[in-house]
Amino acid sequence: MYSITLTRMTVLKKLLRKFDSPVTKKTSCAIDKYDFLRCCEFAKDTQRESKVLQHIVIDVEVSTGEATNPASDPHEVEPENAFRCKLHKAKAQKGDFSNEISFSGFIHENKFSIIQIGAVSGAVCASTLARNGVSVTIFDSGRGPGGRMSQRREIGEDGKELMFDHGAPFFCVSNSDAMALVHEWESRGFVSEWKQVFGSFDCASNKFLGIQQEGDAKKYVGVPGMNSISKALCNESGVKSMFGTGIAKMEWLEEEIPWLLTDSKGENLGRFDGVVASDKNIVSPRFTQVTGLPPPLDLSLVPELATKLQNIPVLPCFSLMLAFKEPLSSIPVKGLSFKNSEILSWAHCESTKPGRSTDSERWILHSTPDYANSVIAKTGLQKLSSETLNKISEEMFKEFQCSGLVSSLPFFMKAHRW
Repeated sequence: MYSITLTRMTVLKKLLRKFDSPVTKKTSCAIDKYDFLRCCEFAKDTQRESKVLQHIVIDVEVSTGEATNPASDPHEVEPENAFRCKLHKAKAQKGDFSNEISFSGFIHENKFSIIQIGAVSGAVCASTLARNGVSVTIFDSGRGPGGRMSQRREIGEDGKELMFDHGAPFFCVSNSDAMALVHEWESRGFVSEWKQVFGSFDCASNKFLGIQQEGDAKKYVGVPGMNSISKALCNESGVKSMFGTGIAKMEWLEEEIPWLLTDSKGENLGRFDGVVASDKNIVSPRFTQVTGLPPPLDLSLVPELATKLQNIPVLPCFSLMLAFKEPLSSIPVKGLSFKNSEILSWAHCESTKPGRSTDSERWILHSTPDYANSVIAKTGLQKLSSETLNKISEEMFKEFQCSGLVSSLPFFMKAHRW
């Protein structure tokens, strides 16, 4: 087994010389050296595009035994004597997040299928892979793309449509490579900067602790909704999207195309060369609590990832969607975090984002994780009743009222659990 970093191309050349050796048995059923080189080029491109990666390493396995009966075709080799390539990515952020993605298997004529499971992070991954010639299929149990960057469509009592970004309200960019990607999205029209004033509110003193001006930290949103990013990326060439399809089981088979995926109905979803999973629930006990089924991925297959995955937090949250007939003029900002509140963590004015309707003033409140956990401890993770959701709505809105920031009542109010 050779392990090489992408900068040590001299080692790669040695491996290729071994590949070309006349003692290496070659037939017509596996990969050629140029596919391997393309794998390296893809890895180098990935390294340039993301500085958050701690390392990118290719492991190359070559048969060490001497073969006999060399074939006449110098570009073909039997599977047992072929290169086996594995691309590892590791990412760490502030010590509380760790993720590793592996691509492994024989590469056939540059066709390499990847299953991607997850929301916006998965959509970005799928788009990047597809642009590098990888055939990608996305499986997502949701009705559409977005995950926690979804957009919610509701109908008010007057029959008019109300749209809410009830998940992530915006995103910021601190990496120059990621910024280049965001600029591309801006040029394509599905991302725009949200130019508003933001602040922090102390519920103990009922005063603002500070006001953040526009230039302090640029905030970006999807247009016309936060899910526009995932929608655009999931529709790119080379990406096939399967929404409303949850993965119930992921099996590793000791075969040429090793991954077999099954849905919750026990139906075979196909065989794939690799899997990229951007949702911790594939190995989390939370999956069992929600579905009654064991997690899709058996961690005994990847014991080195077990500890890392367990350290990734899963934070629950309730969001409250509100619509008012008149602007909340007493609030000097359009987005605010809450301090010293056991219930609220964040609020923002949805109707001030670029590309949104201004027929009504729509606000979204987010709960604290502690509040969400206290509710889940009583109700479990099953689908909540209308009575429970109404009670949560009342508690969250009452906390908003107690801040003194709002005096009018909304004509629409509905809670959602993340």
